[in-house]
Amino acid sequence: MPNITSGSINRKKLLLLLGLIVSILLFIIIYKLHGEAKQKQNVNNFNCDLVLKNGDLVFRKGRSIASRVVLITDRASSFSHVGVIYMLNEIPYVIHTVPDESENDIDYVKMEKLSVFFSSEKASRGSVFRLKEPYKNSAKLAALTAKSYFDDKIVFDDAFDLKSENKLYCTELVWKAYQKVGINLIQGKFDKLFLPFVKGFVILPSSLLNSFYLEEIYYF
Repeated sequence: MPNITSGSINRKKLLLLLGLIVSILLFIIIYKLHGEAKQKQNVNNFNCDLVLKNGDLVFRKGRSIASRVVLITDRASSFSHVGVIYMLNEIPYVIHTVPDESENDIDYVKMEKLSVFFSSEKASRGSVFRLKEPYKNSAKLAALTAKSYFDDKIVFDDAFDLKSENKLYCTELVWKAYQKVGINLIQGKFDKLFLPFVKGFVILPSSLLNSFYLEEIYYF
């Protein structure tokens, strides 16, 4: 029977310990590299120096589950969300409304900087549309109307009911802001949905994207 000395046992333990340490270090390095690669992959190429005007419409393809639901529902659009530009001290802000982003469980209409709206955490793609030249005078008025929704603390319309006046969802906010100044962006062409949580006529992002009154001026 072979004689196993304490020295040989200690060497085996040392080799096992070194192997374990190397494995842990390799795991940490691989995990870190994967995280950095994923972070770089999620970074979009939005141009923060983009010059915008009152009333411009900004579309984004979001990263949330709600955004995916919109994209599945509206297969004619590459974007899931939209807002209206309001210029304040020459800084572009986006007035829009989204669910489940408030700290107090009340989703009021939001006004946030364009850089936040198009941040890599919230947007994988984006686009900017502007009212065509013959109708440009209505853009500033529409922006002021959108601002009034923010000032009045209008809440998000989770029933997606176009008839309600005290609640709005994102495309409805844009449509009503322009409708009140004489521009019907969708020209009466509503979308009909038959979903468990939405039944009836709604406005999908594609209806705004295909508007006769708008033209794309930037995308990323």
